[in-house]
Amino acid sequence: MFGTPMQITAVNPLYQGWLGFVGIYLLKGLSMGGAVAPHITTKTLIHMSGSPDALVADILSSLGSEKIWQLMIIDHGSLHDLNFGAAVIDLNNVELLERSFSRLKGRFSNDGFTFLMQCYAGQHTEIMSRIAKATGARVVGGTDIDHNFYNEGQYVWAFPDGHLAMQSYRPFATPII
Repeated sequence: MFGTPMQITAVNPLYQGWLGFVGIYLLKGLSMGGAVAPHITTKTLIHMSGSPDALVADILSSLGSEKIWQLMIIDHGSLHDLNFGAAVIDLNNVELLERSFSRLKGRFSNDGFTFLMQCYAGQHTEIMSRIAKATGARVVGGTDIDHNFYNEGQYVWAFPDGHLAMQSYRPFATPII
């Protein structure tokens, strides 16, 4: 039996400089709609410097009996690839990410999702679709430069069944100042 849903934020250590300012808001679980609902537990992992396997192990150890409502990945992205800690993922090695993230299948709440807060993540629809299929949960990312509070482009949602929702809405539960 699983307990309350959880918001997990995984941050690359290179972001710790600005995270000192923003991190307070992440840790308090503030969102566009005000505070995260009282039934949502928030946790922040600030040691995403290893492999995708290490990231997933950290997520699983943080979960306990809880389900993931929102998994926010804050890391670098480019038009060519997406960073997940020390791993630089593109279509040539996306299997590494799929294999790691498949360990999270069944650990998301019914409305749970992964939010890729990486520049150009939404342009990597194949990677997003493969994460969604591996985890059994939706994945969202912006199509342009991501400032973590907004993306200069649109948002794309990838669903576990393979379909995409293009030029879609931003998830409401993101940190604001």
